[in-house]
Amino acid sequence: MKKIVLIGKFNLALQGLNKHLSQNHDVQICVDNYDMVKSMLASIKPDLIIVCLIELGMPALGIFGELRNNYSSTKILCIGTKEEQECFTEYLQLDNFNILARPVSNEKISEIANLLLTYGKNTETADENFTEEVSSAEDGRKNILCR
Repeated sequence: MKKIVLIGKFNLALQGLNKHLSQNHDVQICVDNYDMVKSMLASIKPDLIIVCLIELGMPALGIFGELRNNYSSTKILCIGTKEEQECFTEYLQLDNFNILARPVSNEKISEIANLLLTYGKNTETADENFTEEVSSAEDGRKNILCR
């Protein structure tokens, strides 16, 4: 079973996503505390990291720095509105970061997570399969389009 770490504020959205993803994956929730995130990621070694940007804001910059510096080969899916993404533009442009715009259903998040887990990091197969799913924003960020 693939391992997913779900990072964000502990709220109903995160709980619902955890419940949905746990049907097919080994999912661990980690609140947005830098030390807890660092420790959990080191011990779990996830196949995918999902960051729920709801209510995160500037204090989460340390978490994004950790992801950039130590998890560049791990796929990362960030879920949030355009406004929620603005704090993290520098990081969201990196190759292993993918953005899914809210509002989005848990089913669509699960579908995108499965694509990321199946095709891994920067392979030609992944690029071919994401052709319809991913577009580049004007500022260089990758946006996953929800059909």
